[in-house]
Amino acid sequence: AGRRQLLLSNLLGVPDEKRTAHFACVIAVVDPQTGAEYTAYGQVDGHIMTEERGTSGFGYDPVFRPLGDTRTFGQMDSSEKDPISHRGVAAQQLPVILAQIEAK
Repeated sequence: AGRRQLLLSNLLGVPDEKRTAHFACVIAVVDPQTGAEYTAYGQVDGHIMTEERGTSGFGYDPVFRPLGDTRTFGQMDSSEKDPISHRGVAAQQLPVILAQIEAK
């Protein structure tokens, strides 16, 4: 909560159109047989709110509103958040990567 409050205080007075933000995640996988490296990338764009909303999730979830939604990640349950979060988007690519490794 302390870091969220620090972020909100640092952005005090910043207009909504300048409160853009994104989360990014990279998951790396190495084929143990060949050493080939694969990466999965996920990103979610959004805005930093002026106040905390919701109690779900962790970290900055209560102050981050993803584009295309009116709620923060903190107002979503995991079944709503996970498929669109940066980690979820990256993780959704893992079956394809693992299938490529398995096929070799």
